[in-house]
This record gives sequence, structure tokens and C-alpha cells, in this order.
Amino acid sequence: MSAPTQIDLMDLSPFIAGTELENFAVLREHDPLHWNEEPNGGPGFWSITRYADLITAIDDPTTYINGEGTQILSRKVEGHHPTVHNTDAPRHMELRRIATPHLRAVKIKDWLEIIDSNVDEILDSIEDRLNYDFVHNAAALLPIQVLGEVLGVPHEDGHLLLEWTNASCRTTRST
Repeated sequence: MSAPTQIDLMDLSPFIAGTELENFAVLREHDPLHWNEEPNGGPGFWSITRYADLITAIDDPTTYINGEGTQILSRKVEGHHPTVHNTDAPRHMELRRIATPHLRAVKIKDWLEIIDSNVDEILDSIEDRLNYDFVHNAAALLPIQVLGEVLGVPHEDGHLLLEWTNASCRTTRST
């Protein structure tokens, strides 16, 4: 078991080994507001590891802002344009008001057939493969294909939405 100050959330090995929950338990008990340095001179980041503390932060957007980003800069994949989850009030609520009516449970029930057929197609496409990238071949593809069909994009062009989304969000990374 690591000491709280020795836990490096940039180290993916505990996540790969499936032991990350032990690290988070140590952090919640001994270092609930954990500062993590980044390698190669990155700015570092804070992690709030207790649920109650997270709720406190969410309920106090004046003190705890996320408009400057919520992703680790050296691993940022969302691009430079603000997204809903990286936007502070009042802009955050303006963006939510646009999307929320279309994402209510009653609306999503109308999409069940589209969702089911896309899930079946995606799982069928990876069923016999020995190796595949689940994020690329399934997790990232499903929501964009469903959204595309809801918006009227022909099914065979749904993959283009994912390509275009990724291209518009790409950042240049220094290696």
C-alpha cells in the first residue's frame, strides 16, 4: 500500500492491474484533496477523492471553477473549444438548456430501437476478433452513430461524424 503522497494518478499501472480502488481508498482516508505532480514539468492537478467534498465543490462554482479545463493537460484530447463539462456558469446553464429537452428519458425511449440495432451491429462487428480497441470500435462509435441517426444522418455515414468530431477536437501534443 502506498503512502498518499506517493500515489501518482498519472501512473496507469494500478488501473491496468485493477488495484486503483486501493489507491483511492488511501487518498479518501489520508489525502482527500490530493495534489499530483506531472512528469516533464507539467502543471500538475488536484483530485477530490471524497464524494461529500466533490458535492461541496460542485455546489460552490465561484470557488471551484472548471472553465479552465478538467482534463490533465498532457493527456488532453478534447481540443481548445470549451465543452459543456468545461464551462462555468452562466454559460454552462445556457448550453444545458439547449440539450436537456432532447436528452430526457421520454425522448431517449423513442431511440431504443436505434440504440439496440447499433449495439447489435457493433457487437457483431467485434465478436470474432481476437484483438480490438473497445473505445475506438464500440464505446466512441455507439453514441455518435445513434446521434447521427436521430439527426437524420444516413447510417452508412455515421462513422464520418466520429472522424469529424475527433478531427475538430484534436490538439497538437508535444512528445
